[in-house]
Amino acid sequence: MFGNIDIFISNAGFAYYEKIEEASYEHIERIFKTNVFAPIYCLEKMNEISKNKEFTYVITDSAVAKMPLPGYSLYSATKSAVDAFQNAYRFEKDKIAT
Repeated sequence: MFGNIDIFISNAGFAYYEKIEEASYEHIERIFKTNVFAPIYCLEKMNEISKNKEFTYVITDSAVAKMPLPGYSLYSATKSAVDAFQNAYRFEKDKIAT
């Protein structure tokens, strides 16, 4: 009906405030699925459905990507991962496009 998606803003995420004391793969997986895997997957899907048409993709991260806070170690890790991903992807996109 409308044609293309011109801009996609990936703003999903949540944080745990906690002291990590016991191992729980499911606990870690839940925050990484939402905060890291989802924005990367959405970008891949946007590339797929856009069929080489230009679009803007925005991933929000947090200041804790650069300055982690006590009690937010998992959240900080996810936001650092997203920050590194989007920076590397931007350089790859520019390099591949030229």
